[in-house]
Amino acid sequence: MDELSNIKRVIKSIELRGSGDSLIEGRHFVEENLRKACISEEIIPLVVTATDEACANVVRHFYKNDPEKKYVITVKVDPVKNKIIVVVESYGEEINIKSGKRIDLAKHFEEGKESGLGIYFMHTLMDEISYHYIQKMNVVRLIKYIDEMIPVEEDPSLHYDEFKAPDTPGGSDRKPDPKDGSSS
Repeated sequence: MDELSNIKRVIKSIELRGSGDSLIEGRHFVEENLRKACISEEIIPLVVTATDEACANVVRHFYKNDPEKKYVITVKVDPVKNKIIVVVESYGEEINIKSGKRIDLAKHFEEGKESGLGIYFMHTLMDEISYHYIQKMNVVRLIKYIDEMIPVEEDPSLHYDEFKAPDTPGGSDRKPDPKDGSSS
């Protein structure tokens, strides 16, 4: 059997408050959905950490830990294109995260800096990062290409048959495939 045959398509979103405690919930959300998609244990922490850095930038630097402000995390797993896409959307003024310049880590720590490595980590852990500002919304898109997705043991109670992303009212028209054992 092909190793990729157990990988499940996932498109799932969550809206979170702009406060520091939401970062834990965001990490759990990403990890849980990658596990549901049967992503390998080697890949999950990379994607979770990069996503957490993107969210921390929003919460701490842009929203200033304001629980009244909201942001959205969307996790998409595409087994056909062998990639994981995580999108972090925040609302308000434009965030400047385009500066992905190389950092001399030794110099960074010699200077006593304890922060400022979030964008560096995102670039290091993910294969692609893009940023767009559209209609007062900051969109950070993190992509991890998977050369070899190694299925993990799956919990049968965690199946997705239809998906609804925030930008697609009504969800997917995808019907269960009897060959993959999923049901409505």
